[in-house]
Amino acid sequence: MSKKTYLMQTRKPYEQYFFRCKIPKDLDKTFTQKDFTVSLKSSSYKVSKIISTNLYHITQSLFNEIREGYMFCFRWNWKNLYHELVTF
Repeated sequence: MSKKTYLMQTRKPYEQYFFRCKIPKDLDKTFTQKDFTVSLKSSSYKVSKIISTNLYHITQSLFNEIREGYMFCFRWNWKNLYHELVTF
């Protein structure tokens, strides 16, 4: 795994963390946007890093399932992907 944690942080005063994921180039016609961001609702770096790493593995698994045809979809948008992440 690369050293990227896919974490983004908002500016002060709240400093919450977000998970940001870019859609792979081979799936860009499957999704309606090039990337998506999910709020981790945490201001703790330690907790957010763990959550973002788990979300990274989940998104990679979903992308592989879409590539292999296990998850058939016409045009996904971030709401579909967010629903999959929350219910995974």
